[in-house]
Amino acid sequence: WNMAEKLVVAYWAIRGLGAPLRMMCEYAGADYEAVTYGVTAKEGGGWDVSSWFSVKPPLKERNALMNLPYVIDGDTVVTQSNACMMFLGRKFKLTGKSEAELVKVEQCLCEVFDLRNAAVKLFYSPPEVFENDRDSFLSNTVATSFGKLNGWLEQQGTVYLASDEPTVPDFHFFEMIDQIEALAKKYNKDSPMKEFAAVTKFYESFKNLPAIQKYLASDLHKLPINNKMASFGAE
Repeated sequence: WNMAEKLVVAYWAIRGLGAPLRMMCEYAGADYEAVTYGVTAKEGGGWDVSSWFSVKPPLKERNALMNLPYVIDGDTVVTQSNACMMFLGRKFKLTGKSEAELVKVEQCLCEVFDLRNAAVKLFYSPPEVFENDRDSFLSNTVATSFGKLNGWLEQQGTVYLASDEPTVPDFHFFEMIDQIEALAKKYNKDSPMKEFAAVTKFYESFKNLPAIQKYLASDLHKLPINNKMASFGAE
């Protein structure tokens, strides 16, 4: 493929932070290449991540901040998760239709990232820490986060976080709810959404968008949630 022609969205061969970016491309009907870097187990323990680190130096020549995820669009090379999301958001007109909506987009993007960071901290913790902290993550951390975002949705009176049409943070929020639902289901816990009507409505509405349905049926959604060293979502 020719780099100059096709939009490139790159991440590990997992859902992780790649999923919202890939979903945005699918929703926009973009012609893009989802580049994925695999992790393999090393003999005698540890993980081989050379699939990424072997190709990182030339990319770093183009952008000194280089990390995963990254987006390449012609001569533009973007890294940093929220920057990648906002770059695609502007490209696909998913940053709201006014300054007021953009302000909502930016706040929600940060709010959802707080939830992401808390989830990743748990998911990649050692097995004994994971076992110990899992229930309080669902009953406290997730409940607090969903409570805030449920209150926000009620305040806005919109189906999605910034308007009645999807914008950038909706893609990330949907992915986080989906991961948390998978966690609750695996350990026979009630859905953390059940107390939060606006979050439930958001999740169901977003899930039923035709482009998202198509994405959810694709191989990209079948990737593991997390990398092989994680205590949850590695399979």
